[in-house]
This record gives sequence, C-alpha cells and structure tokens, in this order.
Amino acid sequence: MEDGSPGESRCALVFGPPGTGVMEVADELARLLDHVDAWDGSEPWPSGDLLELADAGRWPLIVRTEGRESYSLRRLLAAGQVDSLGAALQLIELSRDRQSGMRVRARVVLDVSQLGEETLRARVRTLLEAGLGQRPTPIVVLESFAYPRGVPLDLDWCWDARALRNPYWEEALRPLSGMDLMVQQFVLQQPLAKPLVEGLELLVLEQMAAWSDQGRQTIRLGIGCTGGFHRSVALCEELWRRLSQRGFPVVRWHREIGD
Repeated sequence: MEDGSPGESRCALVFGPPGTGVMEVADELARLLDHVDAWDGSEPWPSGDLLELADAGRWPLIVRTEGRESYSLRRLLAAGQVDSLGAALQLIELSRDRQSGMRVRARVVLDVSQLGEETLRARVRTLLEAGLGQRPTPIVVLESFAYPRGVPLDLDWCWDARALRNPYWEEALRPLSGMDLMVQQFVLQQPLAKPLVEGLELLVLEQMAAWSDQGRQTIRLGIGCTGGFHRSVALCEELWRRLSQRGFPVVRWHREIGD
C-alpha cells in the first residue's frame, strides 16, 4: 500500500516480519479506516523517515504483528515467498533489523502464532467494533490459553490458574468448557478464585487512567491453565462480566476453544 496523505485523520500503519499476517490485518483495518499502510520489512521503507513520520503522528493507530519464528517460516515456505529455510531465516532477520526502531512505537501488538487467517481477521474486526483507535480509553483484551501450547507473545500481564482444581477431572464437567455455567460455578466457588478475579479487576480500575494518559489503545491480560478449556476460560468470562458492568470497553478471546 502506498503512503496516505497527511490530511487523513483515520490512518493506520501495520508492520511486522514476513509471514506474520501483516496484509490480513491491514485488509481488515482498511474496511473502516480512511487509509492503511502495510510494511513487512522485506524491502526498505519506501519514502521519508519512518520514525519521524510515526513520531509526528502520521498514523494515529500503529499495529505490530508478531509470531514465533517457526510459524513465520512455515507460512513463508508455504506461500512460496522463499525457496529454502535459510532464505526464510535471513528474510525474517533482515525485516526485524529494519523495523527495530518502530517496535516500541506500536500501540497494538497481535500475536498470530496460534491463529489461522480467519481467526486473525475476526480478532481485528472485534477490536474495530469495540472502538479501536477511536476511544479515549484503551480496550481491555482478555485471553484464555493453554500453557503447554505457549504463552501469547502480545500480553501485558499473565496469570496462572493452574492452582485451582481442574474441572477436567470431574466426569460430568470434562466435556464442557468454561463457557458453561456448571464449569463456571465449579471454578468460581473455589476459595482461590475470588481473590484472583478481584485482584485483576482492581488492577484495571487502578491503572486505567495512567494507561489512557500514555495513549495505550489495548491492554492485554492473559489467564492460562493446562488445557485452556475450563479454568482460564471461566475466569476470563467472569472478569469480562465485571469490567463490562463497570462500563469499560472489553473483549475476550479464548484461544484453545475458538474466539
């Protein structure tokens, strides 16, 4: 995509290494914004000083895609962008070097490592519907996940729910998920659950003003457990209810059961 004109107010820049869904994210943002630039770093930035443009406010919304190297390598090879593993590694390293100065300027980070294209696009749409880039306060994004599959790379804070008793070992609850009322009751009635949820709620309440002053556009909170189906999901659902009732913009994603 070519540079947008300085007069456009709803502009975004999407950047990240090759193979991390830069174009998919840019395409979804372009549905609602005036102009979106996309740059995967495989070539130098085409015109002007990128860091100066970013610091001058050229893009009110700056999104960085991120992915584990193995994920990016598979995508690059499958798409035929490179013809060998060595070439793919070299391209990713070159891209990261070119984009190094921009990484700290990103206001939104999306880890694509465990996501298919449709899920990635759906997550971007969810953020847009919640007012991404158009709100005075950041969107709180809650995500449940399974530790054995890896901690999401884009979290600001991460909590471990594995100290809670696991519904998986209850025969009646095993086929259910944390979206089901029976599982939620089993998890939330445990003595350890209440202080965990209340502590996370208090964290958001106490720090939201500072996050807003810093221009943060998303706040990423993750809760993990062993399978990502029961405890972490139930806790995310409860925290989502509490924060929504307080009027915060909040969305939740459940990586292992589908958003």
